[in-house]
Amino acid sequence: MVGVETPLVLGGAGATDMREPMITTVEGEIARESDLYYTITVRSAAEPPQVEFDASSTMNVAVERLNAALADRGGGGVLGGAPTADERLRGVLGGDPAALTAILQAPVAQRRELMSGLIELCKELMGDEVEQALAIITALEQSMERLSAER
Repeated sequence: MVGVETPLVLGGAGATDMREPMITTVEGEIARESDLYYTITVRSAAEPPQVEFDASSTMNVAVERLNAALADRGGGGVLGGAPTADERLRGVLGGDPAALTAILQAPVAQRRELMSGLIELCKELMGDEVEQALAIITALEQSMERLSAER
């Protein structure tokens, strides 16, 4: 990491003297191969960096991984054939970025319900690929927790 004036060293020999950084992460056990994303903000060399879990990026990548896994299994995902009546979930599984945006912008209670539906679909569609499904589900669950707490 490079600071504003001189190189910023965070810990170890030559560490810059500053307060402890504020770090917001997820807690609990994480499945192998889960991709969780964080945003690191360094405002100045005098202030500690802020590390925050990036739920939107984590969810976007989890959905991309889910769509890729479904495409590998059946040649093109489940567009039009997803076992759900919700058009937004069908759109997400079909790779429609507008459908994912609609979920992220939905009111909190509705967003939680939609994300829970997406997790259930992942379990249903990826159940026999346990490790891969767990990695995707972990990322979706962590995103759901954080996004449900927002607003």
